[in-house]
Amino acid sequence: MTSPIADFKLFWNEIPTSARKFILTALIILVFWKLAYQAYLLPHRTIDKPLTMITGLTTAKILSIVYNANIFTSTPDGGYASIYMGTRKILRISDGCNALEPFIIYCIFIVSFPNGYLRRVGFLIMGICIVFMLNVLRCSILADLSIYHKTYTDILHHYVFSLIVYGCIFGLMVWYASKRKEYV
Repeated sequence: MTSPIADFKLFWNEIPTSARKFILTALIILVFWKLAYQAYLLPHRTIDKPLTMITGLTTAKILSIVYNANIFTSTPDGGYASIYMGTRKILRISDGCNALEPFIIYCIFIVSFPNGYLRRVGFLIMGICIVFMLNVLRCSILADLSIYHKTYTDILHHYVFSLIVYGCIFGLMVWYASKRKEYV
């Protein structure tokens, strides 16, 4: 009977070298990110605050365009961006809903996966823009639902929109990796 460590080593050595390099690179970046985020960035809201505020402002602008009325505003509200329709608060965007985590997952994959520099930069920019716009669209739809169909907001917020955002990210990752047949 072999030990679990010996079994793991055997399993690890069966993985192609290029895939091992990808896994190790991604894990190192993820650990570094989590340590930096938890130790400094999260307590000071260095990234979360501006991202949450920009998400709120963009959501309010989209709602104003859709409703053809400048009655939607976004204001800082503690650790949130609150969306108002006139004086009525219709949505509160928390730091957890600013799409930072999906951005990080996507960026770690793109940076870790070997590809050309221009392709990598192009996919980073395109993916971040797409995920940001999907999140703003998600927030806009949630705001609209909170006005007219409040019963649907919970299931859409927690399940349907998460599937859509992560499905889109997965699609972008597959597209990015599809040019490198030895990894797919």
